[in-house]
Amino acid sequence: MKKILHLLKDNKAFNALLNKQNIVVNSSNSEALLIASAFLTLKKDMLIVKSNQYEANLLYKQVSQMIDEALYFPVDESYRIESLAASGELLGQRLGTMYQLTRPGPHLLISHGHSVMRYVPTVDVFKKNCMTLKVGDHIDVYDLQRFLVQAGYMHTTRVDQPFYFSKRGGVVENFFNAI
Repeated sequence: MKKILHLLKDNKAFNALLNKQNIVVNSSNSEALLIASAFLTLKKDMLIVKSNQYEANLLYKQVSQMIDEALYFPVDESYRIESLAASGELLGQRLGTMYQLTRPGPHLLISHGHSVMRYVPTVDVFKKNCMTLKVGDHIDVYDLQRFLVQAGYMHTTRVDQPFYFSKRGGVVENFFNAI
């Protein structure tokens, strides 16, 4: 990437982006390259808002191949879909992104119009509802169960989707992706 940054130092679009000027690119690959290069050069938080979820996801996939710090914040674009069956997968991805944003370092967040207009909890509320468990930790199973309910998880007899948990004896089962 250093070689690419060196090649771009005289590029008009790259310099315009660094100087917070509007630019127009003719391909999503060029856009991804310019954004990743600007992020690596500036080394500060950046928010990229695309017009819809498809474009945001496409840009995220391209940028994330170039830099590890790229984050994606998706939201179902249809209120009707959200009210009927909100995607647990997208919710999990949003929570993972929110967690990464609490970590130190510059972040490159790629999103779209619908997602930046949605309510998100404050950093303090979010952190209060996070729990870090490591192998070898001892925790009271009833305290864990109360914490999960307070954090919005649903108790069920069989876990087959995110944000549900079951308790059988001293075992708590949860379907989640490790962050």
